[in-house]
This record gives sequence, structure tokens and C-alpha cells, in this order.
Amino acid sequence: MSTYGTMIDRIAAELERSDLGSAGTPGVIGTHINDAIRQNKAKNWWFVQSPTSAALTSSTTASDSYVSEYTGLIQLDSLRITVNSQLNELVPVSFDEMEALYDGNNNAGQPFRYARYGKRIRLYPMPDAIYTLTWSGLFEESTLAASADTNDWMTDGELLIRHTARMTILRDYLRDDQAAASCGPAIGAALDALDREHMRRSPVRRLRPSM
Repeated sequence: MSTYGTMIDRIAAELERSDLGSAGTPGVIGTHINDAIRQNKAKNWWFVQSPTSAALTSSTTASDSYVSEYTGLIQLDSLRITVNSQLNELVPVSFDEMEALYDGNNNAGQPFRYARYGKRIRLYPMPDAIYTLTWSGLFEESTLAASADTNDWMTDGELLIRHTARMTILRDYLRDDQAAASCGPAIGAALDALDREHMRRSPVRRLRPSM
């Protein structure tokens, strides 16, 4: 397992530039590590697919059809609502469909449809009470700051983030385009390895032979 400080020290050693950052003082290297995570945050690999849990819930407001998106949401895979202790999946519709549903209709009840627009969710019908929403999808990792900080990008995604951060330091800070280009194969290999592992972990549908 790697930590923010461990990765900073390793990149500093690889570049032979301890002045660019250390575990105690993240400096330029620390900034580029967090930039590398932001650059790759939308990739749908297994380790960034957050499972549905109590930590990923929010509440509706009675008589308000709008709900703010869960903080850090990148990709919404499913949105469920708790009704009578049961989780029911809400059906996604387009913004235009939602507008048509509300055209001259302000009825309240238990929501069963939703539309995503901007950074908000609109529910239909308008909630008649406070309901719990459960979010599943991709969520941003918190920004690394302390030396001991870690997240999935420091473990499963360590090779990709380390090579990407080193490349951008060489390209954007040290202005060494040739050295930056030499990082390309390592980044490509890290991407391929993550893609293979993701496929290995993905469910496989088996076709039954016809009788």
C-alpha cells in the first residue's frame, strides 16, 4: 500500500530532484499527483466504483422536487429511494420528459422518476414527505494533503498516477519534453494493466448452448 508521502518521495528519487517535494513538504510533486488523479477521475475502473452504502445517502425535502447531487458525484449509475423500509430504483427520464410531467401538475407523492440537470436532481412526483435517496456511481476522491493520506489511486492506481505525475512535472515544470515523452510507454502499460484487471473483475455472461 502506498501513501501520498511515499509516492512523493519516490517521484523525487526518480527525478533526482528532492527540492521539488518530500513527504513532509509536498511541493510541486504533491500538486502534480493530485492533478493526475483529477485527470483520470472519470475512468470507470473497479476501484472507483463506490458500492451503495449508508455513507452515500441524502434526503429529500417535502414539497420540493429538487435535490442537490451527492457531493463529488462524477457518474450516476443508479438512484434509489427508501419507501416503507424498501429500496426502490427510480426511473431516469430526460429533462424534457420531466418538464412535461410537471406541466400543470403539482401533485405530491412518493417519487418514482428522476431527471438529472446541471448539478441537481428533479423528482416526480414532488415528494410528499422526507425520503432517503441512495446513490451509486463514481465519486471523486478527497484531495490528498497529509503525508499519511491514501486512497484507491495510491494503491490500485499507483503506477498510473506516479508515471502521469512524473510526466507532467517533466513537461510542464522542468520543460523537458524529451524526458516527458519517455514516460509515455510506462503510462500506456499502466493503463493496459488496469483495463485488463477491470475486465478480469467484471461479470462474464455465459451463453447456454441451444437445445
